[in-house]
Amino acid sequence: NYAMVDFVAEHVIAQPGAHALIDYVIRRDIPHAIASASPYIVIDAIVEHMGWLPYFPVRCSADDEARGKPAPDVYLTAARKLGIAPNKCLAIEDTPAGAQAAVSAGMTCYVVPDHVYSKPHMFDGITPHVFAGLPEILRTLDEWL
Repeated sequence: NYAMVDFVAEHVIAQPGAHALIDYVIRRDIPHAIASASPYIVIDAIVEHMGWLPYFPVRCSADDEARGKPAPDVYLTAARKLGIAPNKCLAIEDTPAGAQAAVSAGMTCYVVPDHVYSKPHMFDGITPHVFAGLPEILRTLDEWL
């Protein structure tokens, strides 16, 4: 089990624009969290491998919830831990189930399909905010805030 987690963590590559997006959020002191369907052991291994542990003190796993994504539970927990109303939150997702969870929680959801497991058309009827990549999202954040 640990060998698999280590393998996954070591082979994850940040999407282009991820570091700039994290820097944007940190510099502006914007509350933020990870709300993942993955178990904590995977979340923590990836975040640690990327060097992002100091930037994500709030990490929420669907393992703590009665229902996983597409239910909104993990997003509602993240909003509660941040002390922010869900309708004031922006979620960034890459899967239809995750996007549905965020929208069901009452959040605005921006999506960057991974083009392997998800394609843009898979988000039709869930969210109109489908982007080509994180840099495109980054260019719109000042407007959203």
